[in-house]
Amino acid sequence: AVVTITGQVMDVNSTPVANVVVVLITPQGTVLASTTNEHGIYSFKVAASPQSYRLVPSKDGFVFDPVDKVLANASEDSKGLNFVALAKAP
Repeated sequence: AVVTITGQVMDVNSTPVANVVVVLITPQGTVLASTTNEHGIYSFKVAASPQSYRLVPSKDGFVFDPVDKVLANASEDSKGLNFVALAKAP
């Protein structure tokens, strides 16, 4: 079975942040990447798994809250795995 994992990256003013690379690390250690669109949305289609998937956002000049998210059980579609992008101090 295939499940869809989606979320959004926004700044502190709830403005979507485009071009954030979100990395998904599978239980087997495979690394997949998705880049947010102009609405800050990212999406992955992965094999369903009772094991954990880890999501890590990354973009130059930003730190993220939370730093990462762990999806403990990817047995069904998961939405709303959102991150807040905070501009790094210069």
